[in-house]
Amino acid sequence: MFRGAAVAVVAIAVFVGDVSAVSEPPRQTYSERFTTDVPGASTGRLYAIDFFDPDDPDAKPHAFSHLHVELAKGARFDTSAIPQCTASDAELMAAGPSACPAESRVATDETVIDTGFPGPGRYSTTDIEFFNNQDELVLVTTIRDLGARVVLRAQVGENTIDLDVPMLPGTPPDGGAAKSQRGVWEARSSESGNFLTTPPTCPKSGFWVNRITWTYRDGTEQTAESRSPCERSSRSDKRGPKIRAAGIPDECATRPFRARFRIIDSSELRRVRVRLGRDRIAASRRERLKVRIPVPRLDPGRHTIEVKATDVAGNRNKRELAFRRCAE
Repeated sequence: MFRGAAVAVVAIAVFVGDVSAVSEPPRQTYSERFTTDVPGASTGRLYAIDFFDPDDPDAKPHAFSHLHVELAKGARFDTSAIPQCTASDAELMAAGPSACPAESRVATDETVIDTGFPGPGRYSTTDIEFFNNQDELVLVTTIRDLGARVVLRAQVGENTIDLDVPMLPGTPPDGGAAKSQRGVWEARSSESGNFLTTPPTCPKSGFWVNRITWTYRDGTEQTAESRSPCERSSRSDKRGPKIRAAGIPDECATRPFRARFRIIDSSELRRVRVRLGRDRIAASRRERLKVRIPVPRLDPGRHTIEVKATDVAGNRNKRELAFRRCAE
């Protein structure tokens, strides 16, 4: 049962390349990059990771008990931006991934676990699906040859992931261990924003740096870095976004209508906010959005729709549009 848990943990280790460990040879190799090189954009991740015993490549790798991921400075998670999986562990164990809304899935992973036991049963493959929930990731792992499931939950910060891993069945002293891992994180977004966004700017180096730290069961900690290339603008963007609007009636209105907005900018958008009077009625990072205006709920007279847009370079623009609510 717990073999899948180990795999799940590894699945979050989605990045790395150059390892730095004090007086210890590296116990892993990695390759990872964001799925886009555009700053301030919705992104996924592609990664490959292999674990090994540096003293004996044929031996079982070392097992770890905790994983800490730190994405490049400025990258950010927003677990409120897309649908969430609120199923309980019992529901997930019974129904598996189908207990979560399909729209809440953010990643898949295939991980091989090494138990260290001799014979054909030494290795097992586990499939992991990652689902979004408020400030956490729900990991549903399924062991292929057994069909057994394990549910793990990882804590998600602004640009971090933390996961504890239980000991897995395997040879002493540290039990089973992850041997290899291949995963795909999807770029997911909605009108409310992105699940994961790249940093707002690309540094002069031309790459972002992500870090991950493993705490192994023998007390050893190793941190590795991964460089993900990013796109630097050929010229400085100093112009604010242009805001175009349509669908706002010229005559006084009595029925709800949909105001349509298009935001044009040479850089990626950081945020778009729409207010009706003092009330925020929409938020997005997309170039196009439609906003329903609840006219029947308004008092007769003049009303103002305010649209504010900010790009990743920090440029801002605002536009106000007026309409009238007809008197009864």
